[in-house]
Amino acid sequence: MAIISASSILRLSLLIIFFLPAYSPAFSEATIPSLIQEGNNKFNQSKYEESGRYFREALEREPKNIPALLGLSSALSQLEQYPETARELKTAIQLSPRNIFLYLWLAHTISAYENNSEAAREFRREFRPRLIELWFENDYRRAISDFREITNQYPNSAWALELLGKVFLKLGLNETARGYYEEAARRAPDWESPLIALNLRPISSDLTTSVNNLNHFLQQHPDLPMINFNLGFLYRAQELPEQARAAFQALLDSDLTNRSILTRAHLQLCRSAIKRKDYREALAQFNQSIALSSGSILRSFPSDIFQVIKEAGINPEQYRKQFQQDPENILLAYFLARRAARENDYDESIRLSRRTIDIALLPRDRLRLSYHMIPSPGKAGEINKLIEDYCSRIKKEPQNAENYLWLAGLYTRQARSDEAIKILEDGLDLTPGANLLRARLASLYLKQGQYEKAIAEYRGLIDKIPLRLKYYGYLSDCYFKTGQTDQGREILNKLCRSFPREAIAWTTAGNIYQKNGLLSDAASAYSSALNIRPGDFIISLKLAKTDIKLRQYSRAGEIYQEAIKRCGRPKLRRSLRKKLVNLYSDTG
Repeated sequence: MAIISASSILRLSLLIIFFLPAYSPAFSEATIPSLIQEGNNKFNQSKYEESGRYFREALEREPKNIPALLGLSSALSQLEQYPETARELKTAIQLSPRNIFLYLWLAHTISAYENNSEAAREFRREFRPRLIELWFENDYRRAISDFREITNQYPNSAWALELLGKVFLKLGLNETARGYYEEAARRAPDWESPLIALNLRPISSDLTTSVNNLNHFLQQHPDLPMINFNLGFLYRAQELPEQARAAFQALLDSDLTNRSILTRAHLQLCRSAIKRKDYREALAQFNQSIALSSGSILRSFPSDIFQVIKEAGINPEQYRKQFQQDPENILLAYFLARRAARENDYDESIRLSRRTIDIALLPRDRLRLSYHMIPSPGKAGEINKLIEDYCSRIKKEPQNAENYLWLAGLYTRQARSDEAIKILEDGLDLTPGANLLRARLASLYLKQGQYEKAIAEYRGLIDKIPLRLKYYGYLSDCYFKTGQTDQGREILNKLCRSFPREAIAWTTAGNIYQKNGLLSDAASAYSSALNIRPGDFIISLKLAKTDIKLRQYSRAGEIYQEAIKRCGRPKLRRSLRKKLVNLYSDTG
């Protein structure tokens, strides 16, 4: 006889209520904007079922209303109704097919729910090709315009503000992202998502304060498992393994159903058990993560798991049999590929790596897996086989930018830079919008000293995707290397004028000045970055190193001391103290 838990009954009840007809006397007189406005208000009050009903009523009247579709998707996601969320996102993608963020949201949504094999197959067939194309374009401006249009029309849309925060975080514009997250948290004070983002790197560099903030929020809202999940990572950074372990276990003991998050929690507990040399527990946690990984996003597992399996006397062939029964399990495929490589069975490793790439929903994972698939440079025979294969693929699919990037990587691995450059040039002739190919080509030109060609490509990248700040730095570096100092300075000045409140702009400028021996300019740029992000240990370290080269020993010591006070990561704090001691011993 099946036993249904109370939490399952509650979730089913909410779902039934959620999909009841939305008719109400108030609805009959409401306009679509007022329905969306009220849906936002209910969302901000954490009344997600009611919020969803307002959005659904708006969609009954106007099925192609993007604010209502994405508001409903956000409410459904909070309720962990992932198949329903996916359905609404698919409609939104039809209305805004160039918004890359919607595809990424859909992929993560599919990875979150049970029995998702058919949904994952549909995504690979219907949505992944377009996602790959957009990913190579590397342009998030349509996502920004879509979400800003919503916040302009509905300023109380906390969920849309949070989406903007996520987009700018992906672009590395952390201070801009912070502003959107702060506004989302102000609009929806009991919603954990923006609060979590505000207390994680790269937005927060104050680990101790972040832990205190999340613990305080958890005391007020003990039923929010994602707080525990993120506390687990923060405790680990603080070198508090037992607290981290307890936090991840608390998540697993909750009613959370997101399989992707549960997989990550089990893998963290696996790592913890390996460090304690509790191999039985490590193996149990690893097996749990595998059981949850079908059709999922790729997650890294601890490399020590192979030794754990050996210590436990487990026959690894059981995992091969399991994969035969679950051929879309990405973690199993990845594990078996890594195992084959460890045993020098490169043909099998490549075969399984290709299978893992086929399974992967995200372009990022596919690229990462393609690099793992490349054998060491000493295995020239295997690399040559892969080169032949990708040359053949390019002939069959000349518009597929992935194949050009992967083939260029193989040539680079064999130090055949000229051939890598040629294949990227060929790829751009056929896929001129593939900015990631252009960026790779520009980097190879730069490494080969072909500075004028690199300058042309980096200028093109800045014109096409102006929010990717690193390209300003690379362009400036090219000018400095060709003796065009004024042009190099102008590019960096333009970068810092265009993004004056982004620490990454000033840090990028500092890095290029430092690289080209302009130490006073570097110190000034790093100081500006540190004013934006006080106590950031990475920026502090860069500034202190520059001051030492300038023989500004006293100021370098003060920077180290301040960074030590603010740094909540024991390992980094020890490193900073060592540098401070060395500074004093070297300079008296």
